[in-house]
Amino acid sequence: MTDDPRVLLIEKIKAQIWPLMEGHGPEIQSAIIADMLATLLAGHAPPIREQALVSIMVLTKQLIPINEVLLFHGRGHPYKSWPEETTSDGEKL
Repeated sequence: MTDDPRVLLIEKIKAQIWPLMEGHGPEIQSAIIADMLATLLAGHAPPIREQALVSIMVLTKQLIPINEVLLFHGRGHPYKSWPEETTSDGEKL
């Protein structure tokens, strides 16, 4: 655990938002997150939006292993044997 006030604030806000999304399918959850991200990026000056998006994606990728441990209680994702997923341009997900 941490006593970093930023992490504690993030966890507090996430705990308020997540119950609103639970129980909805991934298509609804994805649309909510995409809309919130678009709103966040729209607030940035147009010349820095792309870099802001890149920074968010880097952070997101760094958080996936941590959240996988939390979500699956340290057992790992149950579909580890699935083929690796890629984006339409061939980038690994």
